[in-house]
Amino acid sequence: GSGKDIPAPLLKCVREVLGDGRTREFEVDASGRLISFGVVPIADRNYANLYGRDITERKNAETALLRAKEEWERTFDSVPDLIAILDKHHRIVRVNRAMAERLGVTPEECAGAHCHESVHGTGKPPAFCPHALTLTDGLEHEAEIHEPCLGGDFLVTTTPLLDERGELFGTVHVARDITERKKMEDALRESEHRVRLKLESILTPEGDIGNLILKDIIDVDAIQSMMDDFYDLVGIPIGFMDLDGGVLVRVGWQRICTEFHRVHPETCAHCLESNTVLTANVPEGGSKLYKCKNNMWDVSTPIIIGGKHLGNLFLGQFFFEDESIDYDSFRAQARRYGFPEEEYMAALDAVPRLTRDTVKKSMSFFIKLARKISKLSYSNIKLAHSLAKGESLMNSLRESEARLKRAQEIAHLGSWELDLVNNILEWSDETYRIFGIHPGEFEATYEAFLEAVHPDDRPTVDAAYSNSLKEGRSIYEIKHRVMHKLTKEIRYVHEKCEHFRDEAGRLIRSVGMVHDITEQRRVEEALQKSNIELESTNKELESFIYSVSHDLRGPLRSIAGFGGILKTKYGEQLKEQGVDYLTRICKGAEKMSSLIDDLLRLSVISKQELDRKVVDLSGLAAGIVSELRDTRPDRNVTVDIEKGMTHDADPQLIEVLLSNLLRNAWKFTEKKATAHITFGTVQQNGKAVYCVRDNGAGFNPEYSEKIFLPFHRLHSNEEFEGTGVGLAIVDRIIRRHSGRVWAEGVEGEGASVFFTLD
Repeated sequence: GSGKDIPAPLLKCVREVLGDGRTREFEVDASGRLISFGVVPIADRNYANLYGRDITERKNAETALLRAKEEWERTFDSVPDLIAILDKHHRIVRVNRAMAERLGVTPEECAGAHCHESVHGTGKPPAFCPHALTLTDGLEHEAEIHEPCLGGDFLVTTTPLLDERGELFGTVHVARDITERKKMEDALRESEHRVRLKLESILTPEGDIGNLILKDIIDVDAIQSMMDDFYDLVGIPIGFMDLDGGVLVRVGWQRICTEFHRVHPETCAHCLESNTVLTANVPEGGSKLYKCKNNMWDVSTPIIIGGKHLGNLFLGQFFFEDESIDYDSFRAQARRYGFPEEEYMAALDAVPRLTRDTVKKSMSFFIKLARKISKLSYSNIKLAHSLAKGESLMNSLRESEARLKRAQEIAHLGSWELDLVNNILEWSDETYRIFGIHPGEFEATYEAFLEAVHPDDRPTVDAAYSNSLKEGRSIYEIKHRVMHKLTKEIRYVHEKCEHFRDEAGRLIRSVGMVHDITEQRRVEEALQKSNIELESTNKELESFIYSVSHDLRGPLRSIAGFGGILKTKYGEQLKEQGVDYLTRICKGAEKMSSLIDDLLRLSVISKQELDRKVVDLSGLAAGIVSELRDTRPDRNVTVDIEKGMTHDADPQLIEVLLSNLLRNAWKFTEKKATAHITFGTVQQNGKAVYCVRDNGAGFNPEYSEKIFLPFHRLHSNEEFEGTGVGLAIVDRIIRRHSGRVWAEGVEGEGASVFFTLD
């Protein structure tokens, strides 16, 4: 037509469609409603078909989802904890702002780096890495870790990330800074020290001292001061050590030990081994004389508190006055470990020479001292440990309350408790926010709560709660509206509570939660409307395809028929090129007819009612393979079909499904000298999954999701014939059965198609 009185955008679109024969789509804002138009050419481009649909609600829903995503992004970056998303190869996919700031880089600069290099500062993942543990067993892990690269101590939690098939592909790594908490724990141990000083006169009580170590029990400063005075008097080197070889108190230690043996890694290891291995299994009240692995004498007696061996008291680094020193052996040690020989030998000469009687009497004194320290320490630490537990519980309670408040605020989830005896109602901070009420404005009674409920819902809410009490139910649950007191906005909430009784069976209190579900409800309503509209549009398109496909059959039959007649009657008169053209016309008509058949089949699948019966999948597959063998008896194909496979499904659709999959496998293995096809079940994540596998042409894994789209082909017609609709039909049939389908493949090595059926 002339295009008179047609809006310019629409006229332009129609002319373009009539000009090049390609479909166009565009969106128009009409009086506040967003309309999506489509123009499709028909009747040899002389006319165009126009259709449109209102997509306002869908756009609103998409906007709401986008806002929710943006809100999540803001939350992700505003959380003070350090968060990183890691893949299976320990690479950082993404970090939040807090993590990037701790690492001194931008979030973008973190992407792609290995976490053990950026976070742990190591060349490979350390053994304690929770991320590595989660990748190994697929479970959540938590650990307290000192991270020098992040500048402190952290409580690290790693949570597995699973893909749509339930397979692990990475983790979420959350690190909470507990450096200040660690400092508070150190301060708490100092307070334990003050308590112990006040209780020195208490005798040893019965009972277990728990998991305390020697450093937690003895008063290191007091004992160090006492040992300093003792050394000034007798000149005998002394030390208190824990079971790991850690030195807590020392006096008179020789230069040969502090400047040489304890500095070099190998000789230091000798010291630690001597202090731990050689002092084991010494009975309480006894002592052990031994030569350490650096060739000097030590004597030790155990410190046993509450029946538990916690450390040792040492008299050490001496020679006996009556023994000769093997100087050559020590010179050899100096050369072996790279010590300056002259300085090392001078330090050796300074080592004390004690008589055997002096050593014997000294150890008698130290054995008594060790036993006395054990007795005086046990009662003190028992009480101090109890105090520490109490303080730790209080700190944990305060932290838990803070976390709960923050979690409720993020989730818009409040809590409440109603004292039924005194009619006193307590709300959490988030509950006040949901109702738009300040604590000072609220009377905190059940009646005051009802006043905050939307007037139209108030009777229903009151009846639901009251009836749950009257009928003796333990649970009350309802969704209703509230009128936000500040904004007057109507909001939707989900309430649920549990009732509690006293020993006499009388109801005494109700404890519950209130969840603001306003945004969730709006998005659900918008999506529901959008889905209804999309379903209607899809039905219209399917009807259109069905109608057009039938209309195309007549012309195609004419083309194929007349082409065949021309080839038969006039083939000898035509040149070779003419015959080739006729052959191509006939083949094109045949391919178009096959394509129309597939399109009709795809359209019918969505309309067809499921007639579920027990289907013998193994038998159906065997019949299809038999038909394929009849078409090509010369092919060398091994087909393995698992026996006894049955499923409750629509027999006709399942036959189409298996026919498409097995014919695909047959087709794509035709260039293999020895082809192998299997159909059976495999176990994935503990569930049985059907699988058709072949060793044929395969495909690039990056196209694994696209191959189920209509007309999406990975091979040309010259390589393998097809319409590109077969796998789309498979996908539609499986979806009709509430199942799932996916594929795996390697180019040149074969493909596997997995599917489930409800």
